Amino acid sequence: LVFRTDPCVDSVCVGALSGGFHFQVNDGVNFAPRQIFSTTAHSLVLTLQRNHRLEVYPGSVTPISEQQLQAVTNDDGDVRRNRSVAFAVTAPPKLGRLVRRMPDNSTQHVSTFTQSMVNDGVILYDQRRPESVGWSATDSFSFTVSSPPAFLPPHPFAILISYQANEQHDRPAHRTRLLNNAGVVVSEGGRVTIDDSKLDASNLLELVPEPHSKGRRVLYRVVSLPRHGTLSVRGRNLTRCCPDFSQATLNKFGITYVHDDSETTSDSFTFQAWVAPASEISSSSSSWLAVTEKFNITVTPVNDQPPLIRSRTPSMKVVVGERVVLGPDNLQVEDHDTPPEELHYLVISKPNNGYLTLGERPEPVTSFTQYDVNHGRLHFTQQGEPSTGVFYFNITDGHHRPLYRLFSLEVIKPSVSLVNNTGLSLVQGRTAVVLTTTQLAAQTNGRVPANITYAVTAHPRHGRIAINDQEVTAFCHEDLQDGRVVYHMTDLSESEDSFHVTPSASSPGVDYGNVTAQTVQVTVRPLIYLREPVRVPSGIAVKLGKAMMDASELARISRANPVFEVLSPPKHGKLVKVKLLELRGTIKFKLDGDTQHHNNTSTLAAARGHAPATPLNDSFVFPLKAGNVQPAKGELHFTILPHHQMHHGPGTDGASRKHATTLLPAQNKRTSAGGREGGREGSTTYSDVLPRPASDPLLIILPLLACLLLIVILIVLILVFRHRKEKQARMRLLQQLAAVAELAEVSPYLGRAERSRAMPSVVVTPLGPRSCPTSPRAPMSPRRRSLAPGMTFWGPFEAERAVGVGIIRGGNSAERDPLTCGAAVSAGFQTCPRSRSPTPTLGHKQYWV
Repeated sequence: LVFRTDPCVDSVCVGALSGGFHFQVNDGVNFAPRQIFSTTAHSLVLTLQRNHRLEVYPGSVTPISEQQLQAVTNDDGDVRRNRSVAFAVTAPPKLGRLVRRMPDNSTQHVSTFTQSMVNDGVILYDQRRPESVGWSATDSFSFTVSSPPAFLPPHPFAILISYQANEQHDRPAHRTRLLNNAGVVVSEGGRVTIDDSKLDASNLLELVPEPHSKGRRVLYRVVSLPRHGTLSVRGRNLTRCCPDFSQATLNKFGITYVHDDSETTSDSFTFQAWVAPASEISSSSSSWLAVTEKFNITVTPVNDQPPLIRSRTPSMKVVVGERVVLGPDNLQVEDHDTPPEELHYLVISKPNNGYLTLGERPEPVTSFTQYDVNHGRLHFTQQGEPSTGVFYFNITDGHHRPLYRLFSLEVIKPSVSLVNNTGLSLVQGRTAVVLTTTQLAAQTNGRVPANITYAVTAHPRHGRIAINDQEVTAFCHEDLQDGRVVYHMTDLSESEDSFHVTPSASSPGVDYGNVTAQTVQVTVRPLIYLREPVRVPSGIAVKLGKAMMDASELARISRANPVFEVLSPPKHGKLVKVKLLELRGTIKFKLDGDTQHHNNTSTLAAARGHAPATPLNDSFVFPLKAGNVQPAKGELHFTILPHHQMHHGPGTDGASRKHATTLLPAQNKRTSAGGREGGREGSTTYSDVLPRPASDPLLIILPLLACLLLIVILIVLILVFRHRKEKQARMRLLQQLAAVAELAEVSPYLGRAERSRAMPSVVVTPLGPRSCPTSPRAPMSPRRRSLAPGMTFWGPFEAERAVGVGIIRGGNSAERDPLTCGAAVSAGFQTCPRSRSPTPTLGHKQYWV
């Protein structure tokens, strides 16, 4: 036996449970030593691991899952095996049937199924007869399990049919602690009596110790009243004020529930039961024996409302020769009491321009249901005359009188039309753009697929339409979808172009008619980043810089200086140019930080002359040209706001307004080129605000006044400094003169003059006017003497000489009057006319000293 290392080699055990074989591995040239492969077989064991009761709602279809039914074998660990476990039904259920859900959502009766079907949830228990089960019932079926060669004998599978099945299934932990809490079923708008067969809490008495159980009873208190009905005891309604009743009353009279006739299928009320002394009519429910539960009420609908046609004018349009679906948009009937499959349509008068079919069947039908309409199973096939037709029908739910209506069928001719013609947008600096269905698309009004073609009836004047770099005169819709159609611009001196196309459609046996030619516009989009929205203050010139308009990328690819021209000025402002060397608003406007700038700065004066009370929207259109690339038109939008609405307005100080900056939030509303995007959301646009023309004289007057004030302050400081210097010099001179007087008193050389023995003594006799009345006097004019820099005095020359003589001859006189010198000095500072005495006449041998 020769085999390869394939996973398809199987070993079949026959006979003994243990065994083996020898094998040798070779690659055609080399051989490995022989090896022994041992095998040990064990018996297949089949186990019914889960067989739990299935709880179903009356009249429902419930799947049987692996949580209720599961059989396993002891070889499940072998992942290479896919052993099948089969179930065979030996005794079918009596109150329902077992079905299998098919791929098309239909069901099929089954008597055998596998564990994999149970795991997939396709095995269902169909309980279609709720009237035969009452409030609750039990059902079962028997089955055998086999997985050759293992086999299990028959086992029963229990099924509980109850109106509480859904609640217990949703909350498995919920189990009533009372003797009975089964709930009731009531018809819509009807009444039902709840007695001890539906609600019984007498088992709470058994929980009371034996000595205390006598003389006690069970009381109920309605904690939450039903929402769609009322409860009453012997004609007395249970309300929030009187919510109590006893078990004895429930056993003897019962409580009555009356439904409010609303379109509801369920209701409930919450109650509390506890044990209380029999002598007390009402007591507190705060006891360890108190139980709080919910009593469920199932409402069976009653067909008391007629169906209503929601479609105002049942109609539809159909193309000649087509088959269309009649859906709920065309025909809609509602009935809250009746499901859609029980709303029946009956065609009384057939349409004269076609026929109705149901599903995939080709034969005409005259009856269908709302379920067929809702699920798209009703079709209309147009046949015969291409004219408008109608069919007459009625609708009924089986309980009320039928409703009669007309359904209109309008037959229209097949046609083709353009549904999208947004034009082409070519970025400045590029010469080609792909034409897709986003810019150009046509479609037919029919449901039958058609071949749509586009014929170029007028070629573009400044370019060409090409596929694979070959100029074409027609192209199909598939070319647009695949992106094979390209527009090439050959004349780079124009910013716009256009061409005409005529769409047409073709289909076997269908004539779509002719369509007029449509114009496709081609525009060049400027390669500029406009940060919008831009907000500017009213009445203030705002610089247009790179924060608002940035054509740096265009300057880079064209290697030229982009030029802006104003094609359409703003309505609420104007654009002005400010020279760079001008004093006012000297701001340099740059498009590129390195190489690109203008000789003049462009500014925007918005809403000058008045302040708007509300924001104004404005814009201006500009052509943008640069080098050898095609020109393009752009538009800058901005909003003019009053000053109080600006986040950061211009300063009020004249000095600070020279280069005030306004922060404007901006986002890139449009970016006109690929490459980099223009600003993130929430970014800020900086726009330099230029000064107002009305405030320009202040810029000249205020600096001049400041300079004049500085000059005045400087002159005053100089005068004060000189005055202080003169005062200090005068004080020093007075101090020096006082020092000289003191020295004359103390010094022996100045106190008494030395007398030479060789010189004779001369006695000078003062001469007065009486002694010499006729002596002439020479008038002496005052003489200015300068004592020190910055200090002068005026005095008579005679007094000066008299003082000098007195000082020289001060031997005796100084002794007699030591203050003479001081008095003479003091007199020298005064212009004193009394010192003008006549000059004495010298006698014989008398001399002036």
